[in-house]
Amino acid sequence: MTFTPNPNYYKELKSNVADDLVSKITDENAQWRKTWKADSNQRYIPINAISQKEYTGMNTWILWGESTSNIWCTMLGWKKLGYSVKGAKSHKIYFFKPNQRPVLDSNGKIELDTSGQEKFITTFTFKHYNVFRAEDVHSFKDGSEYPIPEKDNSHLDNSITPIENCKKFFDNLGAKIISSGDSCYYRPATDQIGMPDIRQFDNAEEYYSVLAHEHIHWSGAKHRLDRNKLSYAEEELVAELGAFLTCVHLGIQSSPKPNNLAYLKSWSKGEVNKMKIFSALSDAHKGVDFLKDNQVSKAKKVA
Repeated sequence: MTFTPNPNYYKELKSNVADDLVSKITDENAQWRKTWKADSNQRYIPINAISQKEYTGMNTWILWGESTSNIWCTMLGWKKLGYSVKGAKSHKIYFFKPNQRPVLDSNGKIELDTSGQEKFITTFTFKHYNVFRAEDVHSFKDGSEYPIPEKDNSHLDNSITPIENCKKFFDNLGAKIISSGDSCYYRPATDQIGMPDIRQFDNAEEYYSVLAHEHIHWSGAKHRLDRNKLSYAEEELVAELGAFLTCVHLGIQSSPKPNNLAYLKSWSKGEVNKMKIFSALSDAHKGVDFLKDNQVSKAKKVA
């Protein structure tokens, strides 16, 4: 439904959802946290049963860890697929979209403000859906369970190890990576990523987690996704979340690490920062998609 909300309605709703998101992501005792290594064949990011596409933004985190299959759909969607959700518990997901329409005068012409600019009013398309997980549905035909399809690992080479896949993934992006001693950074002026030697890290997973963080920064360059308008703190939050999601896709991480949580906890203090979690999650997903969609060339290693 599209509506012009009560000034406090939209703000209060987003604030409540933001509270829930931050609480869930930073809950160190959450049941979905794992202390064992990730499995590249396990689906960690929730997908829609019909489109087979991943949920993005805040809906990723709303559904994260609430299902072993990580496959979801609305009641109507499951019905179209031939399955019943009777007696199953649902989870609510949200879609917010701002819309601008011109302000018209009595003659149907667009009104102008005091500076001569056309006047517009912002409304919001707000939708919410109740979705159900695949393990709770049963066939109308014979009562059988929904057959869980294998995870799409087309972005990985199943003939090599997860760590080898990480190397291949980042090499194929073509970023200029230089040896930087003890520091890690992305330098916009030269479009270079600086990384210590992999042997300076506790393990290869840590190295590639940091490399993912710097590649998310790299994705935000003006000639790529152009996130230059973000503040330093906002960009760091995007990089933290994006690095985590990248490592999930590569099969070397299944839940946020302590440093991810610490940053998000410090960031989420205060109403203004807390509300920016929505745009940060969206930008993080866009950054990950950019890395996945640009597996084209060999990385240039500069001494």
